[in-house]
Amino acid sequence: MRNESPSVSSTSEFEINDKNNFGLVLEYSQNRNFHTAESNGATTKDGDPGESFLQNQNNWGFSRNLGTNAFYKYYDKEKNRILDINLGTNYSSNNNDNLIDKQITKQGVITHQQLGVISSNQMRNYYLKVDYTQPFGKSGGTMEVGGKTEINNHVIPNSLYGFSIDNAIPEFANLSRNDRFHYEDHLSSLYANYSKTFFEKLETRVGIRYEYIDYKVRQDVAGTERRDSYGSFLPNLLLKYSFSEKFDLSLTYNRSIWRPWYSEFNPFLMPEINGTYSRGNLYLNPNPNDRLYLKFGILKKYFISARYMHTNQDYWTTYVTENGRTVSLPGNFDGKVEKYYLFANTNQNFLKNKLNVNAGFGWYYINNKDFNEKNKLGAKDYISYWGASANISYTNLFNKNINVSAWMELANQNNGNSYANNTNVFHNISVTKIFPKTQMELSMQLMNIFKRPYGDNTTYSADGTFREYSKWDWYGVSLTFVKRFGNQKVKENTKTDVEKNGGGGK
Repeated sequence: MRNESPSVSSTSEFEINDKNNFGLVLEYSQNRNFHTAESNGATTKDGDPGESFLQNQNNWGFSRNLGTNAFYKYYDKEKNRILDINLGTNYSSNNNDNLIDKQITKQGVITHQQLGVISSNQMRNYYLKVDYTQPFGKSGGTMEVGGKTEINNHVIPNSLYGFSIDNAIPEFANLSRNDRFHYEDHLSSLYANYSKTFFEKLETRVGIRYEYIDYKVRQDVAGTERRDSYGSFLPNLLLKYSFSEKFDLSLTYNRSIWRPWYSEFNPFLMPEINGTYSRGNLYLNPNPNDRLYLKFGILKKYFISARYMHTNQDYWTTYVTENGRTVSLPGNFDGKVEKYYLFANTNQNFLKNKLNVNAGFGWYYINNKDFNEKNKLGAKDYISYWGASANISYTNLFNKNINVSAWMELANQNNGNSYANNTNVFHNISVTKIFPKTQMELSMQLMNIFKRPYGDNTTYSADGTFREYSKWDWYGVSLTFVKRFGNQKVKENTKTDVEKNGGGGK
């Protein structure tokens, strides 16, 4: 594998006076990559040899990203009034050519297969965003209001080639050779939040956000098309009570909506050389969900938290049979899902704040009973498992500007209709040496060197049960050298409400 990833960015900011600033941010990056791989394998049944194969794969890719952001900011420190206006564009393209040659030997007979896929994704985004904050009268409250409107125009051309396609091998018969998929949307949102502290102990924030989206998806060759629009009210609430400097309790409620990524709508049928197929789904629906979060803090070092998540519809990867082919695709799933989490963690500093330890341990419980019954999955109705994570860092080791950190996580990938058959242990060790005078850094990372993670999942669908096992060579050593130039000034962001710029996520 070979990668080349240069990038450049520039920020220009002009201060009109102590209250008014405007500026421009420009960012450009690109990536050129090439990788080649060779694999071989064989099958047996009851000890008798079946077929063997030798496969070669070559992949070429080139991507570009260009972002612009013109901004104006008014900040009255005395009256604590803030007006922030952002106007910008984002463009990205990703050209990819993946060619696979496969030689299959069965009972002494050798056959060849060749399959190539060319895709050239292009994404265009234009947006205007306005945020305003000011104290609300003499009550001590603060009001935040704002809105954002954006237009997206994305295109995915797909083409298939290779002698397996050209010679109409039965496995690839009746496949569309090429098509051009379009995704267009106009997404607008408005939000308002009111924050106030009562009795110097109870912090409150009440917010509401409204989003409206109008989108259209279509294919040029197949002629399929869908247009839809809908609006969503997304409330949020925060209550935090401080019993004393040592103890506090907070409650957060948040309703959010997760929308499909544009490429997940693309219905172009994509064959794999191993006999499986995949495509998107033109008729995907969004995932609205409600989350409740309760957190108890002790001595500002120890935290016990409980979380609850509820949804009545979602979309996940599933499998269907189409014209005798097994096809994976994102599918809509109705049915209630409830998730419960109990978690305990601590964040502490030792040795004059040089040593930081952040560790947590939790129990997870998922109720999928209604979800499984409505979708006829035959999967487990109730799932429970443990999870844990730890992050340890030491700053300025031996007073030599050496920073050391280590991260570890126990993870189970249970999502929707897919269940994990194993618990993975991910870990990372990093050492960074800083040279202050020359503004240089040298870093080394060791990734998963003690235990290799692997994938083992079972996916349930109405058409059957699929188990996928994959062995990952996900480990290694990374060396990074950084040389800094300029003043490193970054545009200040004083807004903290996470709901102001997004509908949420899974």
